[in-house]
Amino acid sequence: MKIQYCSDLHLEFGENSQFLQQSPLIPVADTLVLAGDITYLRSDFFENKFFDYVSDNWEQTFWIPGNHEYYCGIDMDKYQLSTPVAIRKNVFLLNNTSIKINGIFLIFSTLWSKVEKRYANYIQDNISDFECIVSGKQKLDVGTFNKLHKESLAFLRTETERLKSETKVIVTHHLPSNQCNAIEFLGSKLNSAFCTELSGFVEKTNAQAWIYGHSHRNMPEVKIGKTRLVTNQLGYVQHNEHKTFARDKVIEIVE
Repeated sequence: MKIQYCSDLHLEFGENSQFLQQSPLIPVADTLVLAGDITYLRSDFFENKFFDYVSDNWEQTFWIPGNHEYYCGIDMDKYQLSTPVAIRKNVFLLNNTSIKINGIFLIFSTLWSKVEKRYANYIQDNISDFECIVSGKQKLDVGTFNKLHKESLAFLRTETERLKSETKVIVTHHLPSNQCNAIEFLGSKLNSAFCTELSGFVEKTNAQAWIYGHSHRNMPEVKIGKTRLVTNQLGYVQHNEHKTFARDKVIEIVE
């Protein structure tokens, strides 16, 4: 089974939308995975023509929210998403959910990272999530952020144990290992807002693949145990982060 994947399309920005209109994703698989930061979850996001395009060109598309989906003023509590939301008949927004396709399980979770306590104040003052995201009618804080991480990780642990003998692929927005991270970010005080070192857990999952996004850096494939960690991020076109993006990136999974 081939899975096409990408993330960080950031359709909320005109430059990104224009780029993808002029250079659209090329359908090369039946299943498309969108690993977060696709567009804002505003009240009108259903109307975005991008979803018409993916509906017409893939048999099924699965989109997990990243962090930027919530930058539009909505309360993120509105979108718990344990039950998939059908944007089109074959395009689904979902989180902390597993789907079985052709004998292969796709396990989806934003996997919010875990902010290190020693850098908590610095991160809260310097990461836009804490200014732009609302949770429970209040601005997101580190405590809630880490609670979301705990919930995401608990879901992934439960699902991978439940499906330990099954063929599976994990899809997250945040990075699950420092091995996925760009050298320029390692050692940064902000790093734990993007990445959590879970290499031991990644290996235990025995997933065939782990698709991630968030960093706007398309790192080479990494293998931890039996698991291939892959990414394909557009990033901010206005900052020339799109140069290594592939419109036809796929990974093949063997049942």
